[in-house]
Amino acid sequence: MIKNNRVYAMIDIRNRNGLYVPIRFKLDSGADRTTISLNDLEKLGYSWELIKLSMVRNGRGSLASGEESAHFEILLQLNHIFKQIIPKGLNFPFLCAGLRIIEAPKPSCSNCHLTGEFYTGFRSLLGNDLLSCFDMTTEWMQRKVHLTRIADLTERNKVYPWCEVHSLESSDNL
Repeated sequence: MIKNNRVYAMIDIRNRNGLYVPIRFKLDSGADRTTISLNDLEKLGYSWELIKLSMVRNGRGSLASGEESAHFEILLQLNHIFKQIIPKGLNFPFLCAGLRIIEAPKPSCSNCHLTGEFYTGFRSLLGNDLLSCFDMTTEWMQRKVHLTRIADLTERNKVYPWCEVHSLESSDNL
């Protein structure tokens, strides 16, 4: 947990060259889906042309603010999450919300310094579809978050049938 009380996790994701690159995700227990930013996809070697060829599906959805946003889904392979090694890798459907235009200032930020229009993307968020593989406890005073892998993922898979996870093999050699 960092000083602003936000929790981040590094997840190793396979890039276009077959190497695993650590990508920083903010833990967001309010997010149903794990999302990856366009910037992080670029770090993994995905140009917009490659994304268009690699996306599994696309559509529109709603954000926490209630706003609608275009998004697409892309399968990426991860092999390391919360110090847990997944030796065979895990192909997982990451959601990527598209860029949007925000008109500023909004009435809710009449005293803010933003003016005009600007383009924004969405950060990489670790949502409940992946967090549901772990029991999570927090120690706010010690600024720690503990995640323990769930042994039986049957109930989790009933809630998230589009991204079933059957095994998160781990190694003690961390």
